[in-house]
Parts: sequence; structure tokens; C-alpha cells
Amino acid sequence: MELALPPPTPFLALPGEPPVPWIRWLESFETYLAALGLEEASNPRRRALLVHCLGTEGQRIFRTLGQGKKYKEATKLLKAHFAVILRRIVFRQRKQKVSESVQHYVADLRSLAVFCKFGDMEEEMIRDQLAEHATHPKIREKLIMSPDDLTLKKATELTSQLASRAPPQPALTQHVDPERSPSPASSDTDTGINYTARTRSQPRRSCGNCGSSSHMSRAPTCPARGQACQRCGKDNHFAKVCRSAPAGVGPRSAPTPIHSVSSARVSFKMCTVEIDGVCVPLLLDTGAALSLLNWATVKRFLPHVMLQTPSAVLHGYGNAQIDLVGSLSCSVRHGNKSMASFTFQVARHGANLMGLDLITSFGFTFMDSCGAKILQVSTPWEQRWPALFSGLGCISAFIHQPLLHVDIHPVIQPLRRIPLALRDDVTAELTKLLDIDFKLCKAKEAAPRSTFVDKMWY
Repeated sequence: MELALPPPTPFLALPGEPPVPWIRWLESFETYLAALGLEEASNPRRRALLVHCLGTEGQRIFRTLGQGKKYKEATKLLKAHFAVILRRIVFRQRKQKVSESVQHYVADLRSLAVFCKFGDMEEEMIRDQLAEHATHPKIREKLIMSPDDLTLKKATELTSQLASRAPPQPALTQHVDPERSPSPASSDTDTGINYTARTRSQPRRSCGNCGSSSHMSRAPTCPARGQACQRCGKDNHFAKVCRSAPAGVGPRSAPTPIHSVSSARVSFKMCTVEIDGVCVPLLLDTGAALSLLNWATVKRFLPHVMLQTPSAVLHGYGNAQIDLVGSLSCSVRHGNKSMASFTFQVARHGANLMGLDLITSFGFTFMDSCGAKILQVSTPWEQRWPALFSGLGCISAFIHQPLLHVDIHPVIQPLRRIPLALRDDVTAELTKLLDIDFKLCKAKEAAPRSTFVDKMWY
């Protein structure tokens, strides 16, 4: 006589995330088969029981995965679908909660990564998740700008140190709803505070920084903390509650700003660019002549692109040479602007940079904090008219006429004496110019008031 045991809870009855991971549910189902003595039952019978216990949504997904006529084939298909893809989605959607410690967040990420089959990349994936979804923007910025050899242990220690410098949170951080407040009998007997009477005696006020009525002003859980106002540019409040500008004036209609110039401290600007079909965030750097991708990004997202020999020798700040692995050419796209081929330099370490070459190619516009256009990046003159900038003496009889105020009178500055330590170098340079038949013109009279020529040898 077989036991009348109830079947396990359906794995996925409704669309959404399964309430129990697939591996744990499968163990429960096989225990159910063992209790009924059906371990040695035929494949069609065990497969039918498996499909029956999947639930309505689980059966629909199973029909889209393939045949799976045998029991082991069916479990293998379901494991490949739910135990990897879904668990990785859950892993990537896990963000650090407000007031959640770094150690607790990393420990939860480790438990989620067990079912994702990251292999040797597990600690790097946890480190990247911490850098992307940490609650504090300065912690995210610090981790993003760290070198690629940053380990998970060092990232956790660095995040803990930065989080410890933040001001401590008060004991009561949420506004108690009068409708859900505890009864007088359940008030805190240790402190003698009746939260019900306390909350009902005060009217509910909205937050002055974000406009929400779920918390008071300056609460650590306010979503406006660390955010910049789009109306006045100041920090820690939204434009809808801004008191620095008239309420009737809305935000200006202007192109999307990719960089801002202001006296206040602003975070680094990132721009997501589709590179060969893969969206990669790039750090905007107008001081970089060429755009860079680090080696880790290329291995992870662009393994099919063939590397070429580096096309240039690059030096960073301090004249330190950048360790280049090679260069690659691929298609790039941002919004409605695209290029069939663009060359990136691949560095062994460092951040992914959008240099001036890619900024120029896209034709981005720079604006200040008030929305005024301050610079339009266009094609340099050397690229537009290359014939005029090759060799010496191609441009002659050119007089520069800057805009001067009518009250300003040009004066002839006295000749600056060459320091003794530089005389030999200047003499050698002048001799070199004479050897290549370079014509030196001597000014016979002062320049007119509308022009100003300043020649100085160092």
C-alpha cells in the first residue's frame, strides 16, 4: 500500500521568481519520490510527476526548453535554465540596502553567487556588484577608480573604512504612521515613551528635500541625499522642492550635459557607449587625447575582436608611460550617432576612458551648471585642412587680430634676457633653424593698435 503523502509545493505556479531555488526544490521532489518508493519507477512516470509538480508557469517554461523525454533529461534542462540564468539575474539585481553593513551585503552576495556558476570569476563578480550597487556614491566612485587588480578583500576593507567615516544614523529613522502605531499597552516600558500619543499629537509633515511624507527632513533614508538639484545645482534636494529659484521656472531645454563646470564638488561623469553591440560605461576625460579600454573589459565583453599592435606610445600624468596591450577597431554607437569603425587603445590596467578623439567624433556639447554652452567640440583645424599644417612656411603673412578694448593701447615689452643656463640651448635651436633655411623676420616698427604680436624666446 502506497503512502498518501502530499506532493511538494509547485515550483513556479505564477510568473515571476520561484519562491525556492531549483536545486533545493529538486531535492525536496526527489525526497518525495523516495518516500513513495518511486525511485526505480519508469522514466515516463517520474517525468510526468515532475511536470505535474512544476506548476502552471513552470510547465509553460518547460515546454519551451525542448523535448526532454526522459526524467534525467528533463531535470537537466530545467537546471540549466533556472539554476544559472535566473540566479544570475537575481544576483545582479541585488543592491545594498540602506543601513545595511558591507559585511552583510557581501555575505549575501556570496550566498547568491553559489548557484550562478561564476567559477574563477566569482570574487570579481562580487567585487563589481559591490562597486556598482553600493549605497553611498563616493564609495562607488572610489571603487570604480581603483585598479583592476583590486581584490574582493581589499574592496571590502576599503568600503568599510569609507562607510565608517559617514555620520552615525539616529536610533529612530522612520516616521511612525498613526494608523499602524502600536497600542498604548505595547509602548516601550523601559523608556516610558508612548509612541501612539506622540505621533498623533503631531501633524505629518513632508520632507523639505525630496517632498515625501514617509520621513522627516534630513533623514538618512532620504533619496535626495547626495543628489544635485537640476534647477540650482546645489546638493541634497530635488528640483520640485527647490527654494533657490522661482517655482514657475522649469528646467531649461538643452542638450544632454556630459560635463558640468561649477565651484561645487561633483562626481565623475560616465557615458554609456555601445561598443560592437555591448554597452560599456566610459569615464569622460577631456585631458586624454585617445580613448582607452582596460584589458579586463576586452576579455569579458569583446573576446571576439582581434587585437592589433599599439598605434601610439601613451604617457599619463607625471610623464609615466601607460602599459598598452594593443589596440582594437570596432563599431561604436551613442544615441542616434554611430561609427562603423573606431580605434580604442587597450591598457593593461586603469579605467575605461572616453578621450577627446571619441568626444570629437560624437560632437558632444559642453555646458556649465546654468545650462549655457561653453564649448563646442569640433574637428581640429589640422584634420580639416591637413595640407596647411605639413612642413614649414605653409602659412605666411598671417596677422593675428584679437579682440581688444578700445581703451587698451599696445606697448612694446622690453626684451627678456635669456638665463645663462639656457643660452647654449637657445643658440643650438637657432642654429638648427638656420640650417633648415628657416627665415627669421625682424620687426622694424611696433605693431598697430589693432594687432598685438608677442615673440619671446625661452
